[in-house]
This record gives sequence, C-alpha cells and structure tokens, in this order.
Amino acid sequence: ERMTSLISGVDVAEGAPSRIFFWIKTFDIVQLYPFGTGVSGYQVLSPILLNELLLTGGQRAVHSTYFQVLGEYGYPGIVVFVGLIISNFVATKRMKKQFIAQNDSIKVFQTVVLEATIISYLVAIVFIDRLYSVTLYWVMLIIMCFYNIYYIKNNEARQVSNKTFSTD
Repeated sequence: ERMTSLISGVDVAEGAPSRIFFWIKTFDIVQLYPFGTGVSGYQVLSPILLNELLLTGGQRAVHSTYFQVLGEYGYPGIVVFVGLIISNFVATKRMKKQFIAQNDSIKVFQTVVLEATIISYLVAIVFIDRLYSVTLYWVMLIIMCFYNIYYIKNNEARQVSNKTFSTD
C-alpha cells in the first residue's frame, strides 16, 4: 500500500507530508501545554487539533520520538532527552580519546560500534515514535557501563597507583 502511493500520487492522510504536518502540530500542543501533555497526550488531543481527513482510526500519533518527547513532556522533557543523548556522545568521545592514547584499538572499535548503534537508532526514531521502547535506553545503559568500567575505573586505578608511587 505504501509503495503504491509512490506511483499513484501522495495521499493527504499518509506519507511524508502528513508526518511533517503532525510534527508542526506538535508546536501547537506545546504552546497550549509548555510542560507537556503527559503520556499519549498527542493521541488524545489529535481529534481536536487535526483535520478529520487525517484522523484515520480516530486518533493519530506524531510519528517521531523527538516530537513525541516535545509534545508529551514539553520543553523540560526535550532538554532532558537531548541532554541524555549528548552525555552519551561526550562519554564515547572521552573513551575514544583515552583508548587511542593507550593504543588500545580493540576498545576504540568497540566504542565506535556503540556510537554507530546509537546514531543509527537516533536516525530511525526521527520517523517512529519509540520513546517507551527500551532499545534506546539499553544502548545508553551499555555505553554508560562501558564508560564506567573502562574510563572511570581505569582513571581511578591510575590515580591510586600514582598516589602509591608518589608516597614512597
């Protein structure tokens, strides 16, 4: 059905134009609810805010995790969500820098794989609403565990060994 829309033309209720319209409507919701609507708020408000032609099935989802966060948790929610994402990239950058300095190519490649995993998921969630799917949070958790084990603990051990040698 989706592939036939490429041949027969664009349906108003389906495809990229409707997604962009849903995304734009999120800003209307945030104007009304700057701290968000809560879980499933976009779906609840969609019959009020959207044209009847777009309401296939009565309610519509926003079809983007970023806009889902913005609509359901408002400005504070999107700041926290983006901050969480940025903190993961800061962690991977620090790890890569340290592993390159230690000439540990295995850990560099493992860090790059973790980065590629989160980047691919972050691209995918532009077009799907997966805020409550655990996949993104598992990837972030794995990055933070990797960071804790190989960066923080390694630096703590190095500081302890430096103190031990300097007190002798």
